Amino acid sequence: MVIVIGWQVYGIARETMGLKEAALRLGIIGIVQFVPLFVLTLVTGWTADRVDRRWIARASIALELGCATALAIFAWTGKTTLFALYGVAALLGVARAFAGPALQALAPNLVPRKILPRAIALSSIA
Repeated sequence: MVIVIGWQVYGIARETMGLKEAALRLGIIGIVQFVPLFVLTLVTGWTADRVDRRWIARASIALELGCATALAIFAWTGKTTLFALYGVAALLGVARAFAGPALQALAPNLVPRKILPRAIALSSIA
């Protein structure tokens, strides 16, 4: 989705603005996706430690699915705007911020204690 959003932002900005302005808009979309990850780092770690990680992972994936659905609706109706893409990018950043710690810490809840070191090693390799 990150690539799709970037592609659409660049395409829309290129049609309505110059090349430099389109490149700037593409850079801004990267910042919009990164800021929630940066701002929510402590909150997401705390949440992953205190709330059931499976529910956090489900909610994050549901939010990512909602972002994908919004992008599909915008494309289908032809109403894709830069503002809408920035909003979807910000929500995607929030979803990814919560998904990271929850999914990384999920292994102890899924595998028996006996094989946990191997599971963590395989997860790190993947």
